[in-house]
Amino acid sequence: MKSFIEEFKSFINTKTWSGGPGTGDEIETIGPSLGKSTRGNSLQKAASNLGKDIGKAIVTGIMEAETSSKRLTGTVRKFNDPKGYGFVDVDGTGERLFFHINESIEPGLGWLSYGERISFEIGEDAKGRNHAVKIKLIGGRK
Repeated sequence: MKSFIEEFKSFINTKTWSGGPGTGDEIETIGPSLGKSTRGNSLQKAASNLGKDIGKAIVTGIMEAETSSKRLTGTVRKFNDPKGYGFVDVDGTGERLFFHINESIEPGLGWLSYGERISFEIGEDAKGRNHAVKIKLIGGRK
């Protein structure tokens, strides 16, 4: 998959715009010079369209980044089965995060044991504190 920057550069270098068929406002390929106009006001229209398309490209890149966020891994250090919460030591950081089993994305995962490996993402609670969310057991149960 191309990176957002690669997609954006490719888009800018190959995109053409026009004021519509037969209007005389057709624009040549938009490239490093932002194109050449066939009429005086065509470049202004091209720039306006370029702004709209850049906005779309930025939103698309942000959405891609959010949906492909990196999952972290860690080891369960404590789990209170009756209350459904516990703590996970995040690999490579020394950080310990709170989690609740309701934040699991794995169907049927109702409890965890000390030493089990999980993957997760970092979320924020209502008070702004980080905690583990979208929890998934790594490797299954022993």
